Amino acid sequence: MAGTSRVARAYEDEDDNDDYQPISSLLLGMGATDRVRAPRDVTRAGCRVAFRVNFNRDTGLWIVREFFVDHNHLLALPSQVQFIKSNRIVKYAKIAQVKSMRNVGVKTSQVVDFMVEQVGTYENMGCIRKDVQNWLDAVRRDEQLESDSDTVIAYLMAKAEADPGFFFKYSVDENNRLEN
Repeated sequence: MAGTSRVARAYEDEDDNDDYQPISSLLLGMGATDRVRAPRDVTRAGCRVAFRVNFNRDTGLWIVREFFVDHNHLLALPSQVQFIKSNRIVKYAKIAQVKSMRNVGVKTSQVVDFMVEQVGTYENMGCIRKDVQNWLDAVRRDEQLESDSDTVIAYLMAKAEADPGFFFKYSVDENNRLEN
């Protein structure tokens, strides 16, 4: 086995090679530590709380089928509910308000402060400042991509008009985004 590296030999079949070493032992010799990744935080508690109803077509009434109220975990405090992922949604009304205020030059932090003032507290907001900022950044990136591609296409068209030997072709996808 002269001329092959220790790593290359480690990949060969164990039965064919007397010098077989697992990759982890080779890496340990190269300065890696033998550590185990820390366990992830528990995000699922297996809580059985449920409220299920069925609609009885004969009587036209909703009937409670299942109702469990005992949680097997601590509940979020009312002041912390705004940070739960399912509660962090930027709704369409807020989006329209943010768009209109940003168009007239109001800063994002001032827009959020104004929206908080409208609903009373941050707990009633339905999203946090970072959600609004992330949404605005996504819109800005999308607009920037569109304007960049439009600029390139306009440049190439002008080049094609100036030089009859110049040729270019492009295509767009179903979302009217530049493909190639």
